[in-house]
Amino acid sequence: MIELQGVTKELSRGAERLKVLDSVDLEISEGSYVAIAGRSGSGKSTLLSIVGCVDTPTQGHYRLAGNDISGLPDAGLSRLRARHFGFIFQSFHLLPELTAEENVMAPMRYGPFPKAAWRGRARELLAQVGLQDRAEHKPYELSGGEQQRIAIARALANDPEVLLADEPTGNLDVTTRDSIVELLEAQHERGRTVVLVTHDAQLERRATTRYRLEDGRIRRQ
Repeated sequence: MIELQGVTKELSRGAERLKVLDSVDLEISEGSYVAIAGRSGSGKSTLLSIVGCVDTPTQGHYRLAGNDISGLPDAGLSRLRARHFGFIFQSFHLLPELTAEENVMAPMRYGPFPKAAWRGRARELLAQVGLQDRAEHKPYELSGGEQQRIAIARALANDPEVLLADEPTGNLDVTTRDSIVELLEAQHERGRTVVLVTHDAQLERRATTRYRLEDGRIRRQ
């Protein structure tokens, strides 16, 4: 269970304070499939970063599995990220100098698997997303859809409980988008919690729980 209570996030722009999130209350149950929709600039990515322990709120409380983690230092948040969350980004964020297999292996140095198991696990995950024959290719040799599939495999590297996806289909054509959505839904069917932010109404409707974020405030659809 993920629970945010009264979460506010403010950013400084010179002398001005900008309120990106405003007293957000949000509950994400284990095994749910959640979409958070809203226009660009509505605070979706900031909210996802807080859920994934990448960022911290200015005010409010965050409870993960019943434990209040609001005051944890960076080292503690890093451990939680590695243990609980896998991240998928719109721009893929693959390391260009690494092969597909090496990109999938990269997060494993922070995870629970021994080094001897990394390569085999990476191959299994690439097979899971249908790219076992691209293991030795570098990102520039792959299509956008293939890069996003590798990014999904990388997000699964440490067997996370929660997949967080930030506009995962934003740079893809319709056919490729549908295949990525199917991969995310397959992970949900395997019992993972999936949380995505999107401004794509069709993608939003596929989720079982839907929220709308407007001007930093959230409401359930």
